[in-house]
Amino acid sequence: MIASVVANAVGAPICGSLLDLDGAFGLRGWQWVFLATGVPAVLMGVVTWFVLPDGPESASFLSPAQRTWLRETIAREDQAGGKVAHANPLTALGDGRVLLLAFTFVGFPLAAYGLSYWLPTVVKGFGVSNTVNGFINVLPWLVTGVALWWLPRHSEQTGEKTWHIVLPVALGTACLVGSVVVSGDGASSNVLRFALLCVAAACIFSAQPIFWTLPSSFLRGSSAAAGLAVINATGNLGGFVAQNVVPWIKDRTGSTLAPMLFLAGCLAFAGLMIFVVQGVLGRAARPSAMPAE
Repeated sequence: MIASVVANAVGAPICGSLLDLDGAFGLRGWQWVFLATGVPAVLMGVVTWFVLPDGPESASFLSPAQRTWLRETIAREDQAGGKVAHANPLTALGDGRVLLLAFTFVGFPLAAYGLSYWLPTVVKGFGVSNTVNGFINVLPWLVTGVALWWLPRHSEQTGEKTWHIVLPVALGTACLVGSVVVSGDGASSNVLRFALLCVAAACIFSAQPIFWTLPSSFLRGSSAAAGLAVINATGNLGGFVAQNVVPWIKDRTGSTLAPMLFLAGCLAFAGLMIFVVQGVLGRAARPSAMPAE
């Protein structure tokens, strides 16, 4: 996820500069952005097919000792109590815990869409060009990268997961709401909004690596892969929902506040659902009582 954040930080000024190419060679600025971001993705999809290892055994960047260690570690973790490996990996798609996690995760992409929806408007208020706008938008991703480096490590060190997800989500929700209720249109108000969105971005993204440890706490092998896929696919529907719901709310209310309150509410709901998820996973992992003689 840090790599994704770095990509966003690098891409922000590049896309800003491309937008300023509006009219070059008969293409609009947004068309330059689509070409510059779409073509490499397609090419890397082909490269990945041939380069990405299928497992530890084919990972050329690992030494033989490292491959053995990794293979044994994965096998040992897969044998941990309470983990499930369905005979048919697709059966994991009907696992109630997987569906619950998928339902919970939707709030994260929705909130991330809120950032992409509101952040450019805030930066535009600084009265800068698209190129400068792009460089300014590097800052939220730098803050997010630091949070992604620190928060999951702290969760791992303490062994605590629930509050390491819920507290950042609560803070991120507050910052999303705060960014649209700050009064005034002056430079100081825009700076405050921008700072709140930087914190919101850090909170929304830094909690996700911890969230992604939850499915592997009860799934293993190909079932884990199928479970992760359905959770991620369902979560990505949040972006589709937001692209349609956010403009609709704005058109019906004539306000930029109402759509952000909706997105912040979705994130808050995801945070509350973490308590439900942990309760369900805790009960499932608890050993059943020994039958009486």
